[in-house]
Amino acid sequence: MRIIEELRRKYRCALRILLIISEMRRSTFYEVKSRLGREDKDKALRELIGEIYHHHHGRYGYRRITLTLRKRHQLAVNHKKVYRIMKEEGLAARIRRKK
Repeated sequence: MRIIEELRRKYRCALRILLIISEMRRSTFYEVKSRLGREDKDKALRELIGEIYHHHHGRYGYRRITLTLRKRHQLAVNHKKVYRIMKEEGLAARIRRKK
């Protein structure tokens, strides 16, 4: 994405040519371009999830973190959103061994 923008400015090439070379669709190019400038609306939630996860030494999964957010922090958050954020951040609960 950024490479296409830089090549476009440096060589004054047509966007169409650069998109053909990179095998990227025009709609994809503009979608990615619009997402780069956006602010992360879940930034505070990401930080809170990370705090809870690390406070419990990685033993809490998305279900327990969701319950903690609802009970202790009074946040109405969906478990799917917590799951998605944890997946994006690379946070996964440690699985305990059975005795």
